[in-house]
Amino acid sequence: MRDPAANDRRIEALLLHREIEAFNTAYAAALDEQRLDDWAEMFTDDGFYVVSSRENADSLFFKNAPSPAFSRPNCCNRSAQTCSVR
Repeated sequence: MRDPAANDRRIEALLLHREIEAFNTAYAAALDEQRLDDWAEMFTDDGFYVVSSRENADSLFFKNAPSPAFSRPNCCNRSAQTCSVR
């Protein structure tokens, strides 16, 4: 006889996997389609997004610098399709 609690845990794991998969699909589609407002809405209020150039990432200064405090992206410039942090 199977343990009903084990079945419940398997079902919960499958549902969580599906939810994560759906989120990742929506996230990628928003970026691919340049729907930056939709993309920004996928962040929680305490989430953050940091963009750095390759040159900065490779520099010794950047590797030793303290982590910057950025917040949720703000994509209010629809005509230029640019994002800033608030």
